[in-house]
Amino acid sequence: MDGAMRQGISPGDLVVIPATARTSLRASQLGDLRLCHFGIRPEQLTGFFTAGEQQALNRTVMQGFPTVRVFKHGAAAARLCAGLCEMPPQEPGVIVRAAMLAVAVQALRDLLTQIPSASAGAKSAEDKFAELAARVPESELLRRSAGELARECGCSERHVRRLFAECFGVSLLRRQIEWRIEQAKKLLLDSDAKIIDVAGQCGFRSLGQFNQTFKRHTRLSPGAWRAAFAVTRAKYKRQHPVLCPRVGIMAAKF
Repeated sequence: MDGAMRQGISPGDLVVIPATARTSLRASQLGDLRLCHFGIRPEQLTGFFTAGEQQALNRTVMQGFPTVRVFKHGAAAARLCAGLCEMPPQEPGVIVRAAMLAVAVQALRDLLTQIPSASAGAKSAEDKFAELAARVPESELLRRSAGELARECGCSERHVRRLFAECFGVSLLRRQIEWRIEQAKKLLLDSDAKIIDVAGQCGFRSLGQFNQTFKRHTRLSPGAWRAAFAVTRAKYKRQHPVLCPRVGIMAAKF
């Protein structure tokens, strides 16, 4: 394994590679190779992590997980991954995806335990917002307007926008738009829904607004992005066939 370090990999070991790492794997020609690989994109797990957990996880990962990690075959994360690779091809996709997530959570367990819990007895608007961010999934938080958040925190809309920006380093409106664009990408990629229906499902008031916003963020219209990504994915699959049935690959981004 090349990159920040060189280390031998044994059968059953689990290698976790952050998106920022420049790494390559080299295999011996003395035996057969079977590689099971998949990736996790935490920014798309907005319904799984609370907003506070997701933000803390991003900070923790950047500070504590900058390089490649290797879990030897006896480690809990490696055992979970081995079980995932042995799942039969007919296993329902939802079961496989849940197992993938379990592997990622176990691999990051020591980092996840560093995420602080919400304090009890919150009284001020700042404390109420922190408690809300700690218990509500980000997807639910981003569906709420500034007015709704302000009422829950007992403050003005201007104040709650400032609290959001201080907590997450980005404005509420910008994060809501980014989240809607990510949801739109998933719908465009994973379904045959009409673009106007995708716009409505992602909270855009009109098709024109959706087209303009999507193009500003991706430099492509929704239709062009869907077509381009479909061609790229098909080409990648031809050049890099998945070696383990049921286990796919996405861009890893821890």
